[in-house]
Parts: sequence; C-alpha cells; structure tokens
Amino acid sequence: MKKDVKIALILKDINELQLLTKGLDEMNSIPEQYLDLAIAKSLSLYENLQQLGNILKDVDVAGELDKSKDNSECLEADRCAENARRAEEARLAEEARKAEEARIAAEKVKAEEARRAEEARKAEEARIAAEKAEAERLEKERQEKERLEAERRAEAERLEAERLEKERQEKERLEAERIEKERIEAERRAEEARRAEEARKAEEARLAEEARKAEEARIAAEKAEAERRAEEERLEAERRAEAERLEAERIAKEKAAEEARHAEEAHPAEEAVIPQAQVTTVADTIHTQESVKDAIARETDSNTIANSLGNKKINDLKSAITIADRFLFQRELFGGDGELLNKTIATLNAMTSIEEARDYINSHFDWNNERAAVVNFMKILERRF
Repeated sequence: MKKDVKIALILKDINELQLLTKGLDEMNSIPEQYLDLAIAKSLSLYENLQQLGNILKDVDVAGELDKSKDNSECLEADRCAENARRAEEARLAEEARKAEEARIAAEKVKAEEARRAEEARKAEEARIAAEKAEAERLEKERQEKERLEAERRAEAERLEAERLEKERQEKERLEAERIEKERIEAERRAEEARRAEEARKAEEARLAEEARKAEEARIAAEKAEAERRAEEERLEAERRAEAERLEAERIAKEKAAEEARHAEEAHPAEEAVIPQAQVTTVADTIHTQESVKDAIARETDSNTIANSLGNKKINDLKSAITIADRFLFQRELFGGDGELLNKTIATLNAMTSIEEARDYINSHFDWNNERAAVVNFMKILERRF
C-alpha cells in the first residue's frame, strides 16, 4: 500500500516538475517563485524515491522470512496441506488484494494522470491562450505603433506641408511687399523728381522774377537817381541864375545909390527936380530892391520847407522808403536780397536810439559812408529817431 502511494506521489512530482519546467527555455528570465517551487518539488521527488526504495527493501526481507517460516511449518505432515491451502488462499487473497490495490492505484494513477493531463492540457491551453493573447497584444501594440507611426508621419507630413505652405506664402508676401516698396519708392522718387523739377522751375522763375524786379529796380533807381541829379542840377542852375540876378540887382542898386549920392553932392542947393528917367530909375531900383527881398524870402521859405520836410520825424522806416529808394538800397546795400532788407528794417524799427542803430549797422555791414545810397539810407534812419 505504501509502495503504491509513494509511486503515485513520485509520478505526481514528476508531472508537476514537467509542467513547471515546460516553457522555461522561452523565458528571458525565470521568476524566483518558479525556482523555489521547482526546488521544493525536486526535494519531494528525491525523498519519495528514497522512501520507495526503503519500502521495496522491506517487502523483500519480509517475503524471505515468511518463506522460511512456511517451510518449517510444512515439515509437519498434518498441517502441511492445510497450511499450503491456507497459504495459497492467503496468497491468492493477497494477490487479489494486491491486484485490487494495484488496480485502484492504477486507477488513481490514471485519474491522477488524467487530472495532470487535464491540468497540463488546461495549462497548455492557458499557455497557448496566454501566448495567443500575448501575440495578439503584441500584434495590437505593433498595429497601434504602426498606426501611431502612420499618424505621426501623417502629422509630420501635414506640418511639413503647412510649413512649406507658410514659407511659400511668406515668400509671396515678402515678394509682394518688396514689389510694393519698390513701386512706392519709384513713385516717391518720381514725385521727388517732379517736385524737384517744379522747385527748380519755380526757383528759376523766382530768380528770373527777382532778376527782372532787380533790373526794374536798378533801372528805376538809375532813373530816380538821374531825375534826382537832373532836379539837383536844375535847382542848382536856378539857384545860380537867381544868385546872379540878385547880384546884378545888388550891383545896379549900389550903382543907382552911388549916382544919386553924386548928384546930391553936385547940386546941394537946388531943389531936386528929378527927371522922369531918374524917377523911373529910382522906382525901378525900389522895385528891384523889393524883388530881391521877395526872391530872398522865397528862397529862404523854399529851403525852410524842404529842410522841414527832410528833417520831419518818421515812425516807420518801411513807409518812409520810396519804391525807387527801396530798389536802390536792395541793389546797392543788401546785394539784391530783399528778405535781408526787410529783416534789417524791422530790426532797426525796434531799436530806441540812433546810436544803437548805428552800432547794429557797423557790426553787420561793411558800407562805404561816402556812397550816395548809404548817405540817403542814414538820413532816413536819423529821421526815425
């Protein structure tokens, strides 16, 4: 009985070891619990094998003792047959028992084998299922990786296409901006050229107009100067003629007075009967004297009026300067610069004394004080103060 149990345990340990070691060569690393279980089953198998060996030895020794005892008993004649029969029955019973036990053990072994086979089958199915599941998982992972890789590539391609499209659009935008800037720059340059040409033409026209006005002013100034000189010469001629006339009248007056004095000295006692001619001469002399006085008075009055007008105080230099004088001053004193003339007149108008005005002119201009234009300008300036 013990032998059969040990055999069954040994077979069980062998099957479990086979199940445990199956598929270990496919694993990259063996789990620690597998090693501990395999070692435990190996030790159990070793102990069961030792115990089975001891049981088999004990069975052989008992059999020999039983045979010796039976042989001694068979020496007795009376009991030999009975003993033989009983021994046979016992043997047969023992064999039947052993056969039954062997059958039961075999059935147990078969059942155990069937169980182990079922467990092995289930384990194999579980392994296959696990492998299949693992393969399916790996396949799914592979497919997922491929899907993700495809999506990544598609996304990368999309992003690359977007980048290229953006670069293209940016290049087109920059090119359009460049073209627009060039167009604007060309228009600006054309406009500047047009304005420069207009400014040049306007400047030429302005210079021509200024030149024309300056020429007109020069001509007017020369004409005014000629008229002034002619007027001065005319007045000088009239003054000289009047002076000569007055001198002739004075001489005639003195001569008449001298003749009258000599006549009185030559005829002191006579009543003077003045001849008609003499009367006429005296009357003429008196008339001449009155004419000289009138002439002198007229000349004095004329000079007084002229001097009075020439020395009258003015409040604004600009209004006191005639057009002819303005052209003359601009040409002779300010180099044809009308703006400088206006600025200088405004500055001098704002001053409070003739000394301040003279200092300003001496510090800003290098004029020859003997020039007629300078003399006329300074006379007008003196009238301002």
